[in-house]
Amino acid sequence: MAVQELLISSDSHVDVKPEQVKQRLASKYHEEYDAGVATLASEAAKIMQSNMQREQALRQPQVNPARGTPGHSDPEARGYASMFRNWIARTGRSNTAVSQAAD
Repeated sequence: MAVQELLISSDSHVDVKPEQVKQRLASKYHEEYDAGVATLASEAAKIMQSNMQREQALRQPQVNPARGTPGHSDPEARGYASMFRNWIARTGRSNTAVSQAAD
């Protein structure tokens, strides 16, 4: 005779509290379960903090180093000099040999 199984599918709308889980969990596992719940809460808080910081960074105005140079709006003026200036601005490098070679 085949064993019948009951499969219950759920999504995030199900809200099971840790106390409800512990009611059906053997008491010898309660301490380990509580530690797991605390770890999960800590990791979730870190992820939320990281996401908030990322969202704030994305809301900051982005400054394009080409703005105000001929290469900003004129595709013909976008040459190596403009690319090198942008590269130097992005990387923070101030290699004068590179900037002289670009001009």
